[in-house]
Amino acid sequence: MAQPRAAMPTSAGDLYALIRDRRDVTRTEIGQLTGLSRTAVAARITSLAAQGLIIEREQAPSTGGRPATLLSFNADAGVVLSAAIGRSRTRLAVCNMAGEVLATADIDQDPGLGPDDLMPDVVKRSDALLDESGHRNDKIYGIGLSLPGTVDRERGCSLDSPIMSGWDGVPLPPYFAELTDTPVILDNDANVIALAERRGDRQAFDDLLVIKASTGLGAGIIAGGVLQRGAVQAAGEFGHNKTPAAAGVPCRCGDTGCLEAIAGGWALVRALQADGRTVGHLRDVVELANSGDADARRMIRASGRHVGEVLAAAVNLLNPAVLVVAGDMAGAYDIFVAGLRETLYGNATALATRVLQVVPSTYGDRSGVIGSAAMVLDHVLSPASIAASLTPRR
Repeated sequence: MAQPRAAMPTSAGDLYALIRDRRDVTRTEIGQLTGLSRTAVAARITSLAAQGLIIEREQAPSTGGRPATLLSFNADAGVVLSAAIGRSRTRLAVCNMAGEVLATADIDQDPGLGPDDLMPDVVKRSDALLDESGHRNDKIYGIGLSLPGTVDRERGCSLDSPIMSGWDGVPLPPYFAELTDTPVILDNDANVIALAERRGDRQAFDDLLVIKASTGLGAGIIAGGVLQRGAVQAAGEFGHNKTPAAAGVPCRCGDTGCLEAIAGGWALVRALQADGRTVGHLRDVVELANSGDADARRMIRASGRHVGEVLAAAVNLLNPAVLVVAGDMAGAYDIFVAGLRETLYGNATALATRVLQVVPSTYGDRSGVIGSAAMVLDHVLSPASIAASLTPRR
């Protein structure tokens, strides 16, 4: 039975999107899928091939006569850079056009650094990573950045982040001006992890709730296959939900009673430090827990219980098929999730949790840079962007 034709593309960008999605397709198949004439297909293919965006590969199996040539998405047409910026660590990556990581580097910075202190180092190390990975001469198509807290995507800056003091309102794209004039796209750290989770095995799921449990707590929400950012880009900021267990406990946001005040990584570090323990970051707490430290294990499990209790309402409201646990807390996944399951399944409805899967993040500590790369690729490789790049400038 023949499949219905898609709406007829009007640009080479539309054809590129089709080839990018299918990876391998023939001219004849493109004509059948789009309804375009052979001449129209050829003209669009020629312009895409001239830019190296697609390549002609080994011949497709013959059905009689001359074998057809396969048109393929060229993942090596260029690179994108990505950076997952955190309070004490920033991970950088060079990725190909398929969003696959080619090289990574980390910057371990002192907590509290402002953008003027950190961003020049981010740019310098990203530039060096091009050399180290052997991609110095490749075209840079874009740069994807992620930050903790709410961001202003239009201005490319942090909007409201209790973690990143001094970053709110400071545009980040200008820092890259000497490196490249390509687009710099910014989003919240949990959102880009949600985009990463939509790759690979989990792209079949249209409803996901991704939590980043690290120094702070945040969530990326995919509903109906679409990332939900909210009216002021604040969707998913559940770390500052009020919870009775935190009543009267000061939060770093300036309020009291927030979930983060008892379940965020910074709260666990603070509690252990008050007991005279030498820890400086949640990663230290996770290391202690994995080595069998009773206090660290108890605190991480309690964090999971508090998070699960608050997330139960989100599960009832959104009915996700998958709940993904990401962030530094995932380093002690079994301990954290044991607590989370106790209260999540105890407080959410049986119907909302009937098919719910609780799973660790697919890409671990690479989730941030992979999601940032996916975000910028979706922008720079959109049909409109590709069509504009192929239009001669006057």
